[in-house]
Amino acid sequence: MFGCLLFPAGNANTGDDAGPSSRRQRGVKQELAGAVAIKQEPSEADLPGAGLHPDALQRTLDTVTSALPQLITAVTTLAQTAADMKRDAETTSTGLAAVLAEMKHQLTTVASAQLQTAAVLAEISTQLAGIDRSMAGLRASVQATNSSAQSTNTRLDGIAANSQTSVDTLRALKEASTVAKLQWALNNVQIARFQFHCDAGTKNSDKVLSQMLKTFIQGSGIRLPEDCYVSDKPVAAPTPAQRQAFRDALQKAAHELTGKKPRLGHSMQDGVMRWTIYRE
Repeated sequence: MFGCLLFPAGNANTGDDAGPSSRRQRGVKQELAGAVAIKQEPSEADLPGAGLHPDALQRTLDTVTSALPQLITAVTTLAQTAADMKRDAETTSTGLAAVLAEMKHQLTTVASAQLQTAAVLAEISTQLAGIDRSMAGLRASVQATNSSAQSTNTRLDGIAANSQTSVDTLRALKEASTVAKLQWALNNVQIARFQFHCDAGTKNSDKVLSQMLKTFIQGSGIRLPEDCYVSDKPVAAPTPAQRQAFRDALQKAAHELTGKKPRLGHSMQDGVMRWTIYRE
C-alpha cells in the first residue's frame, strides 16, 4: 500500500565550488533522507499464503508513524534554513545598496568640491591678472612721478641757486647802499655837529663822528672816550647823566647822517664801565 519514501543521498552538483547555502541544503536533504527512509517490508505476494497480512500492515504503519517526527523536524529545519538564506540575502542586498549610495554621495560631494575649487581658482587667476595690470600701471605711475620729481628737483635747485644769487646780490647791493650812505655822512659830518667837553677842553663833534663813521664802513664799532660829557659849561666832575648826554648826542648825530640809529653796548673792565658804539 505504501511505497518507500526516499530522497537522493546528495546533490548532483558535488563540486568544490558549491557555496555554504548548497552545503546546508545537502545536509538538510541527507537528514530528510535518513529520517524518511522506511525499511522495506515483504509485500503480501511475498508472504506465505498470499494476500495482505494484518500484522505486516500494522508494522508498516508503525514505521511510518515513528518516522513522522523526524520528517517534521527536517522540514522545519529546511524552512528555517530557507528563511535564513532569504534574510541573509536581503541583508546583504540592503548593505550593498547602502554602501553604493554612500559611495555615490561621496563621489558627488568630491565632484562638487572639485567644481567649486576650479571656480575659485579661476576667480583667483582673474584677480591676480587684474593685480598684475594694476601693479604695472602703478610702476609706470611711480616711474613718471620719479621722473617728474627729478625734473622738479632740478628746477628747484636752479631756483635755489638763482635765489641764493639774488640774495647775495641783494646783500651786496644793501651793503653798497649802506657804505654809500656812510661815505656821504663822512663827507657831511658838519651837518650834525654838536659841542661837548673833555679833560682837554671844549670840542666839536666832527672828528669823533668821522672816526665813528669810518669804523662803520669797515663793519665794526668804536670805543667811546670815558672823559667826555655834554653840559652848558665845563665842570670838574661830570655826572653820569652828563656822560650819558654825550653818548646820546653822538648816537643822535649818527642817526641824522645815516638814517639809522647805531647801537650802544657796554661792559665792565677793571672796575670801569666801557662803552662802544656799533653800526647796527
